[in-house]
Amino acid sequence: MSDRRPSSYARRLGQVAGKARPDTGIEPAPPAPEEPLSIPPVVVDRPSSPARPSRRRGGQRVRITVDLDRDKHRGLRLFAVEADTDASEVVRLLIDRLLRDPGFAEQVHQDLDERSR
Repeated sequence: MSDRRPSSYARRLGQVAGKARPDTGIEPAPPAPEEPLSIPPVVVDRPSSPARPSRRRGGQRVRITVDLDRDKHRGLRLFAVEADTDASEVVRLLIDRLLRDPGFAEQVHQDLDERSR
């Protein structure tokens, strides 16, 4: 399996760019002399609050990772697009419903029991 990290692509590109192309007969250009570059510092004006503030009072969001098979991931994305939202919002709403609706929570428990059999 080949290495797909960006640094590997850059290394391979450098190796290929440094070689003469046999079909042209042109030798590669000599490397440019190394001179320190004068790059002005970049100042980024960041907002003081997060781009998407938490909906909980005083709470901060916590990131979780969920592994899905491709079909479920595609279905979630399509559902979100049709609802004009993102997949994260759909998952947050499902969790909210799970926590506030005892009937839905019981149904999820039953589904979990069936899967474990």
